[in-house]
Amino acid sequence: MLTKLQAERIAGAIQLLQPNWTIPQLMGVMADPRIKNRPPADIASCLAFLATDGETKQPTRAFEPGIWWSTATVRTEQQGPTYRHADPRDCGVCNKPESECLKDGHDYTPVFVRRDDRATPDLIARVRQAAIDNHQPLKRLDEKENTDE
Repeated sequence: MLTKLQAERIAGAIQLLQPNWTIPQLMGVMADPRIKNRPPADIASCLAFLATDGETKQPTRAFEPGIWWSTATVRTEQQGPTYRHADPRDCGVCNKPESECLKDGHDYTPVFVRRDDRATPDLIARVRQAAIDNHQPLKRLDEKENTDE
């Protein structure tokens, strides 16, 4: 259900997109029972779609069925990737919070302290050696360059 504050904010944002539509006009459209019982995100995206559509002249087009009502709905294939560890405090073995970790054959180990996700001693040694090999000392600001003139 759309609150008055949400409707006012949506109307203000939509008027920025379509200055010809007045705030009272947009508030009237959103007060209609065909619209006000929809989720605020659906209403906002519908009106934003209509405000930027070249064929739409009035916000009352929102009363009609159309593709503008599906713009806020995100299909599964459009969602971003699902990461294994949404919270770094989840167990790195069973991916559950400590309170739900069953500890079936393993100790609760948060992801952020897992040892297998860190650099090995061999990798650390190779990175340090590469830094030494590529090191070039910086010149002091008060030193003058030796140039042959």
